[in-house]
Amino acid sequence: MNVNTEKLYRELRLIRQELTGRLKKGNVNRLVLPLIKEELRDIDNTLSKIESNGFGVCEISGELLPEEMLRIIPTIRNKEDVAVINSFYSKPFH
Repeated sequence: MNVNTEKLYRELRLIRQELTGRLKKGNVNRLVLPLIKEELRDIDNTLSKIESNGFGVCEISGELLPEEMLRIIPTIRNKEDVAVINSFYSKPFH
């Protein structure tokens, strides 16, 4: 892992810990609960990718994902997700 990936790994673990703690306390609005559970799955998936040196690679094509996008949304999974997100921005990520 490089320095930036190590920092991201630590941050994702802290976020996972915080979200898990909220779930255990039951301190979650029922409307937000499915979003938190989905976020936890995405975080766990990303942590696994970092551990196996697969972080930043499209799950479909195997191509590298845009580094700028990974800085903003490290849990992004594939180029299709990048295209959807780009549709919301006037200046696309490359």
